[in-house]
Parts: sequence; structure tokens; C-alpha cells
Amino acid sequence: MIFKEKPQFKSLWEGNLLLNNIEWIRSPSLEYLLPKNYDISIKEFWKNHLKEFPNDYDGKLLFLFDFYFKDEILYLEVGIIQFSTVIYMVSNKIKPVSGIGMLGVQCIILSPDNKYILVGNRSNKNIYYPRYMTIPGGMLENHDLNRNPKEALLREIYEEVGISLCKDIFLISILKGWNEVSVTFLLRAKVKKNNDFSPDKTILAEKDEWENNLNWMSLKKLKKLSNKQLLDGLIYYQSKL
Repeated sequence: MIFKEKPQFKSLWEGNLLLNNIEWIRSPSLEYLLPKNYDISIKEFWKNHLKEFPNDYDGKLLFLFDFYFKDEILYLEVGIIQFSTVIYMVSNKIKPVSGIGMLGVQCIILSPDNKYILVGNRSNKNIYYPRYMTIPGGMLENHDLNRNPKEALLREIYEEVGISLCKDIFLISILKGWNEVSVTFLLRAKVKKNNDFSPDKTILAEKDEWENNLNWMSLKKLKKLSNKQLLDGLIYYQSKL
């Protein structure tokens, strides 16, 4: 099943927090599970899913059970959730009865002069909103708990974007979305100043994830775009321009 419907989201938190000020409360043994009576349905659903998307694997993703601030530090209480459970819940519009959702990340990457943003269109083969325009990001996995939160949140970004970013990177919003089964940490970063930057330069990206790689778009143009084909993080940022 490919998810194409208009994405809905809401902001659970807004601010300007350095990623260095985030810490895990690790609970890797804590797993979000649906009741036992769903087990057979999930297995059958995943079997059929693999016929359409044979390269997907049923990995252990991070699930955010709670977050809170103490002494200017954001603490994240995280456990795990199986990818098959996430896809099943989204497909059947099942909302979590506890916790917040699968933990994902998106990053607003700005040019050195703050006039351009890095965007791309998701591949037509992608299960998650194909062809929608968005910003780099992805899902956090169980092994990300071996990193500090800043490294974990940036792993997906650096895997998709091979460019140098300034040291200070900020969390600007926590967005609940994708039928309320997921939660997205929206980051803001800036490319380091160098003489090679050009807004006309294409950034090479994984072909399975993106159509026509990643490109720089002026904030003036982004401000004028219809949000009908934009994903949550980009819609949120557009609304702030």
C-alpha cells in the first residue's frame, strides 16, 4: 500500500533548542505492541506488503513514549516498535493508545546566506508520499541508541546529504503526523560558508529515495508554493516565512 493522502500534522512543541541539549532515557526493552489478537493480521499484512515492496525489512525503529524538560535539557523516553507494526497501524488508521509515535527526523538545511533551502521530491517508488516535495530526513532505528541524540538525529541527514553543516544545529519543532502514528523532530541547520556554494548546484541523492536528486530553492519561491504537494516539515517551515 502506498500512502498518498494529504498528510496531516500538529506541533507538540516549538522552540530553538541546540541538539547538544537533548538526552536519551533508554528503554530498549520497552516495545510498543498491539494486542495479541492483531498478531496474525500483522503477519499476513506484512507478507502481502513484501510482495509490493520486497526490499523493505521489518527493522526495530525507535518509538517515543514521552519527552520532558528539566534544567534546560530535553529528555526523550524511547523504546522500540517494529516497522511492520507501524505500516499496519497507518494502513488501518490505528492510533497509539500510549506514547507518542515512531520517531523520525527532518532537517531544514539553509544556504550560508539564509536565502535558499535544500528540497527534493520523493521517488515515485517510495511507499511514503511518492513525488511529494520535502526536506532530507528519515526514521531512527534501535542502533541509534548507541549514539548520543545529536549524532542519532543527524545520521539520517548526513546519509542523504553529503555536505558540511555548521556546528550549531537546532530542534525547532516536534510534529505529530502520519495518521498520528509517527512523530517528527524538525531540525534547522546551515551549510558552512565556502566559495563553492551555488544555488544552481544539484546535490546528489539516493535514487531509490529521491527523484532528480536534491536542489536549492529560494525562500521567496517556497513562500509562494501551494502546500498541496509538500510534506509536514516543509509545510510547517513555509508557514513561518
